[in-house]
Amino acid sequence: MSSNPHRVLVVDRAELAQEQATDVLQREGFACELVGDGRRAMEMLAADPYDVVVSDLQIPDGNGKSFCLELLQSGDCPPTIVVTDAVQPHIVQALMSRGAADVCIKPVDYVALASTIKGLINQPVAVAATDSGASSAAEPSEQEQSPAGSGLIADPGQAQRIVTILIQDSDRRDELAKKLAAIDVLAVAATGSEDLLQQLNQQRIDLVIIENDLGGFLTGLEILKRLADDLIRPNALLLSESTDRIQKLAKELGITTILDPHADLDDIVKSIDGLSSDVTARSEVVPERARKLVQDFSGVPPLPQLVLKLTGYMSMKIEDIPVKELANDISFDPKAISELLKLTNSSSMGLRRKVTKVLDAVTLLGPKRVISLIVSSATIAAQSQLLKNWSADLRKWYYKRSVLMASTASIFAEKMENVSADSAFILGLMQDIGMLVFANSYGDKYSALIQRVREVGQLRMHQLEEKELKLSHPAVSAALLQKWKFPQSLIGPILDHHDHSSNSERSKLELGLMHSMRIGEALADMADLAHPIRRQALNQLLDKYEDELGAQSKVCLAESVAKAAESCKLFSLPIPDADEMANLVESINAPE
Repeated sequence: MSSNPHRVLVVDRAELAQEQATDVLQREGFACELVGDGRRAMEMLAADPYDVVVSDLQIPDGNGKSFCLELLQSGDCPPTIVVTDAVQPHIVQALMSRGAADVCIKPVDYVALASTIKGLINQPVAVAATDSGASSAAEPSEQEQSPAGSGLIADPGQAQRIVTILIQDSDRRDELAKKLAAIDVLAVAATGSEDLLQQLNQQRIDLVIIENDLGGFLTGLEILKRLADDLIRPNALLLSESTDRIQKLAKELGITTILDPHADLDDIVKSIDGLSSDVTARSEVVPERARKLVQDFSGVPPLPQLVLKLTGYMSMKIEDIPVKELANDISFDPKAISELLKLTNSSSMGLRRKVTKVLDAVTLLGPKRVISLIVSSATIAAQSQLLKNWSADLRKWYYKRSVLMASTASIFAEKMENVSADSAFILGLMQDIGMLVFANSYGDKYSALIQRVREVGQLRMHQLEEKELKLSHPAVSAALLQKWKFPQSLIGPILDHHDHSSNSERSKLELGLMHSMRIGEALADMADLAHPIRRQALNQLLDKYEDELGAQSKVCLAESVAKAAESCKLFSLPIPDADEMANLVESINAPE
């Protein structure tokens, strides 16, 4: 070992990762120092020189993404390698564009990481070539300085909300962009339909402002229709005359606001402010490959139109849901009536008298519980169609997994996160449905991936998918929900339930739902194989609940297992083996 070994600062929250990094890096001749939070890391970097920084994107004590960006943008930081379990290409691309020396996807191969560090130390430091015309970070290009620069990839850190504008008059567009900047809205210009598509594929866009009469081959509505056909349904504000035909087409595309194209800019800004403020309704960036996979798959079962209408109620406060209107909607679907009354009168519900009317069911169970029952029943029916070609063992495995995730998510949502248990149940039931599209598209190859994850405790399904298929099931699940025209409030948590770096962009409600979903998945992973790494992953999620809540969280886990068995009985699914479930409860309560 050199008498003056190169110094590596490792910023990571997980003790196991710290141990592995220290063991390998010290063996390779590096002086390795560890720190568990971003603030302390910044203090250490300010006090002493380091040759390389290795930082987890998800660290405690604040937003890991903010720490990494602050470090990369400081201008004089050492080469920085970012470690993340977020496998979305746009996140990797964004980190590299901001100056990350490399991005490593978990689980990390620390021997390979050591080789990367050696390469970084041995190569000369890159200097911004300002003399050759390249723009430095401190001096943005002319295009970036434009109020609504065409082709600009927006930095979410610059503004709370991001909108894109596609209108004919560039002067009016730029004036609108300036007014939006005053209310902390970043406006990005789109030059046409292809540019708009590229923007929606590459970044989060909260709202599209589009003029219907663009003076070209396509109208604004025709562009939005083509996007919808590609499973891209951004929230949009349409600038157009409001005829009956325009209103009908806009309604079909989910557009709720139409303004006169010559309206006062201040009035347009007020509408944009209101529409873009609802972060739960923003358009999610579902990867293009996921959308194409779902589009090309001919076996996607349709969902009843009623289900799509009912999911629109899920984001409403329970007191705002019109009970009689809801009952009336259900009454037009004979199959839904039959299924609802069957579930309502099952022994699992524990009602003392038989219910024969839809309105009585809604009144007794509550509107959200009724919606959850109907949507869950339809989802399970769709899953059954997609599971036809699977072996009996894999079908049983998937049903147990999905119901255990849904039950756990609902218990933790209600008792630990104070968010809707019914919404959490639906999300838990749907979060892995993309696996079924993978299974039908890749056959035995995908079944082999599932088997590997069931047998090897260190593996995580979404990471193995990304490695082998260059796509993961959360993205495919989200694309499937888009095809079914589910609301963005359900699509977003499903798309990002493995991506902790998106937490800063989520509402408290979404964060509560997503944390509940992650606990459900961690418990389902434990049910497959009680491996120490899986136990650690579950415990890290439970670390959020301390002291008395920590004890309550263990009770919730046991209740989740019991609810899963009850839910399987309710929906006529294979009931998990009682001894197996008892062993699961015992394993999660056993001392480590």
